[in-house]
Amino acid sequence: LSTIPQTVEELPIGFGIGLENGEFARKLLEEAKSIDQISNVFFREWSKELLPIQELCTEYVDEVNSSMADKRGNIYKFENSIEYLGIDTSLNPSLDDKGSVAAA
Repeated sequence: LSTIPQTVEELPIGFGIGLENGEFARKLLEEAKSIDQISNVFFREWSKELLPIQELCTEYVDEVNSSMADKRGNIYKFENSIEYLGIDTSLNPSLDDKGSVAAA
């Protein structure tokens, strides 16, 4: 069993990224031109767009955790390191016609 944090300093610290991706998804669906190509186009284009963001986030987390490790017990009292939780790529409904996945 994990223990329940007793102080603010013991709370886990994490962040994730949520996307407003309706317009991008619509563009990719139009680019695919056929149902058979959807997975290929999505994989290729999502990878091209998201891998640099993911790398930036993991580098940031590594840098922050390294910095915090050097200072634990001194000025900073956080026990836990920061954690990158990932990117939510689920398709979002859009209020804008350009972003409507259904319209694609």
